[in-house]
Amino acid sequence: RTATLSITGNVPGGLQTVTITGTGGIAADIDGSETEYYVGADQHIHELYIANGAWHDRDVTALAQGRAGAVGTPISTVMDPFQNVFRVNYTGSDQHLHELYTAGGTWYECDLTTAAGGLTLALNASISSFVDTTQGAVRINYAGIDKHVHQLYVASGAWHDFDLTTNTGAPNLTTGASITSIVDTIQNIVRINYTGADQHLHQFYIGGSAWHDFDLTAAVAGPNLASNT
Repeated sequence: RTATLSITGNVPGGLQTVTITGTGGIAADIDGSETEYYVGADQHIHELYIANGAWHDRDVTALAQGRAGAVGTPISTVMDPFQNVFRVNYTGSDQHLHELYTAGGTWYECDLTTAAGGLTLALNASISSFVDTTQGAVRINYAGIDKHVHQLYVASGAWHDFDLTTNTGAPNLTTGASITSIVDTIQNIVRINYTGADQHLHQFYIGGSAWHDFDLTAAVAGPNLASNT
């Protein structure tokens, strides 16, 4: 499926609108700059940015000599304050989780699935990247082909894959489920929300140094979630 989006941004002298055509996700640079990332019709990750008063397009996949994205892949971006690099995560055409990142002004690509010995991703898998300020780590959550929620993280200089579903005894994901992640600064814990195969809203959280699964729908006696939520 091809989608067209128009983005309007501030440039010197007023506003300028640029129209892009792509087949996947769109994500914004979280540093507040006028920078957007999207999957083009060529299945490459592109970056839109403003320089010298005008919008420009940069083919990040080509610059990094990276793998093209899978059709319909989402994009998840995060600024890693621990290694001081910007990370753009997506599903590659090989159904692996790939990452484009900048270091020293140069773009690079890494096959995180291979690096971590992880699982291939489900078709149109949800990806959620975030900075865990409670434990000082970048975490990338995704839906595996086994319908489990997996998490990639860096420890001792290497990428690792952790199966949250297996380790908490949680239900499988429903087909097409979204995954969202947030750091609860009030209780100082990480919360990862998803739709289970029981159509309930579930949440992974860390308590007592271990991950747990909590059925939010059952806890509040709420209705089941709509399909593909």
